[in-house]
Amino acid sequence: MADARNLWLHIGSEKTGSSSLQTYLLRNRAVFEKKGLRYVTPAPKMQEANRLAVTLGNGRTREAANICAEIFKTAQFEDMRDVVVSSEMLFRIPAAAKLSSIIREHINEADISLKIVCYIRRQDRYLESLYAQRAKTGSFVGGLEDYVAIQKAARGVNYNDIIQSWKDAFPEARMIVRRYEKDHLVSGDVAADFLSLIGHENLYSAEGRSFGNKAPHADALAVMSQLARFKSYRAREIYRRLHKLGIPDTGATRVMLPYDLRCQIMNDCADGNEAIRKEYFGDSADLFDMSDLKVPYETEPAITFTEEQLELLQKVFRVIHELQLNALRNR
Repeated sequence: MADARNLWLHIGSEKTGSSSLQTYLLRNRAVFEKKGLRYVTPAPKMQEANRLAVTLGNGRTREAANICAEIFKTAQFEDMRDVVVSSEMLFRIPAAAKLSSIIREHINEADISLKIVCYIRRQDRYLESLYAQRAKTGSFVGGLEDYVAIQKAARGVNYNDIIQSWKDAFPEARMIVRRYEKDHLVSGDVAADFLSLIGHENLYSAEGRSFGNKAPHADALAVMSQLARFKSYRAREIYRRLHKLGIPDTGATRVMLPYDLRCQIMNDCADGNEAIRKEYFGDSADLFDMSDLKVPYETEPAITFTEEQLELLQKVFRVIHELQLNALRNR
């Protein structure tokens, strides 16, 4: 039995390589267990513990408690030095206080040390990437600037408040904050960085590191946005299949925030980011690299569709949608 036993709770955040890290841990699960590192999910074939986050976010406390109990049963701390549980969805939902009351009993019973790890990404880039994720799966219909306004109103980019909520809920835990910037990651890779952080850097291998979520270009997002207007279409599944077939290069570029809005986002986050810098990165002059914002730039239109072409797409999807409904009614 190991002398010191640790539960590493990786809470994201989203768009900081979480899927890549989880895939890496899952693929190497059997090998890592022989070295004293166990990666635990609610079910053996699950890639992450997002089901725990979803149940907490939806107020299904009893179900969340059952998931926690299963996780700790599977963890078998008595023969492991380190256990990792990962869900990027835990970061932003008000889960910390709810999880605290559920998980503390298990932690005390197993006599383990809790470490909470989160990666943070510069807020403007985070919002760009998160918007692309939501738009391509149809979970958000609208433009990038609309999405930014909603997230700012919900204070989803105030990292300092979110981190503080976790510290308040788990005062006994060690809170570890990492910057999701290549120059600040071990070997420029989140998996290498995480394994180094938890004391298993010798387990890292760059071989086969080709997984991750590739961001779609603006034309693909525009098509998915039109599809998402019709609830009968399974936008997420359609995009997955489209991605497998290969998305043609139409000349469209990645979605880009206007310079003024990008600066505004970072100005709004300045006080909170400075508080994080002081507490976790005292040796750095700034929390994030902001050098690209020193010179204003012109935002070029990313999309190649005209308004008339987009209208045509929408009408085509509407006709298919109505034909599907009619077919169902006539059965």
